[in-house]
Amino acid sequence: MKTYYDIDFKKELVKEYLDGKSLNNLYQTYGVAKSTIAGWIKKYSEECQYIKPHNKEKNASSEEIRALNKKIKEL
Repeated sequence: MKTYYDIDFKKELVKEYLDGKSLNNLYQTYGVAKSTIAGWIKKYSEECQYIKPHNKEKNASSEEIRALNKKIKEL
């Protein structure tokens, strides 16, 4: 089954990578294949270097939603 990811989610992972998180850490946190993240980094890294971070409150809730979705998949 192929999973489709929102472009904002892709760019958020790229920003996290650019901020110093490793591919392995992102894989473990979000459950997205390292090769997939590497492709997004290639595609969006230049654009993401110039984007200002969004409201921290929004990012926290987005991360919580992803974590809950990951738990649901595991169950």
